[in-house]
Amino acid sequence: TLDNDVTTSINSLLTEVRPLEKTEDDRDNPTTITTYSNAIENQGDLTCVSQALRSRRSVRTYSQDKVDNAVLLEAIDDALYSPSACNRQPWKIYDVRSEPLRDVVLEIQNNSAEWREIAGLLLVTVNKAYYSGARERKAAYIDGGLFCMSLILSLHSKSISTCPLNMNLSSRMLGRLRRRLDI
Repeated sequence: TLDNDVTTSINSLLTEVRPLEKTEDDRDNPTTITTYSNAIENQGDLTCVSQALRSRRSVRTYSQDKVDNAVLLEAIDDALYSPSACNRQPWKIYDVRSEPLRDVVLEIQNNSAEWREIAGLLLVTVNKAYYSGARERKAAYIDGGLFCMSLILSLHSKSISTCPLNMNLSSRMLGRLRRRLDI
């Protein structure tokens, strides 16, 4: 049957695909292929990624200390390496630190007064015009989520706590946000 043929093909691929390994003769030859595991070793200890994922928490009580612009820009630059469908990179980041604008965003987002005390707010948007057709209708949300998670993890690596807030806005509320922020 077709299922058995597919299973057989997959199993044969699994037995045929093996990690590339250098032989004793290859060790002194700089033109040989480096194995995947060696490539990872050369990039440093990637276990810190696992540690970052396990130690990050959403924080809801913040100090009033301002985040240094250079640190913030570095975190955003890190997040720009996030994957996106066809490398479209559809995101825009708005730094909403002024109190009146921050309050507008939080009001439209429908959040409680406790958030009004935060020193800063980043608003991440994704342009859905970068996507077309029914097959791509959710790609913008996936790409935006990947970017946000990268940004959150980069900020965490710099000892900056975060709490992501989503904005599921009606067309009317989205229009209001765009008008108020001039975006």
